[in-house]
Amino acid sequence: MLFKGNVCLSRHKHWHYCYYHNESLRYKYELGNHLFHTHCLRHTHGTILAEGSVNPKTVMERLGHKDITTTLQTYTFNTENMQQFAVEVFEKKIQV
Repeated sequence: MLFKGNVCLSRHKHWHYCYYHNESLRYKYELGNHLFHTHCLRHTHGTILAEGSVNPKTVMERLGHKDITTTLQTYTFNTENMQQFAVEVFEKKIQV
């Protein structure tokens, strides 16, 4: 893939990919974070949905996964927020 100014000269001619690739390069530079990639935003999106107790089937569809297993293996880890939510749900249910 070659870049000339803001134009991407790709043999596949995926303009949208090239646009987002250029933007991710710009964000890397502006943020000073060379590890940043737009794919990070995809994982952030999935994690936020999982933390918000969104149905895994919905997360799967939004992320374009073909199989629920991919979604469950990637986004069903326990964040601190998820652990705290589990405690709150349990405490609420056992109160008399």
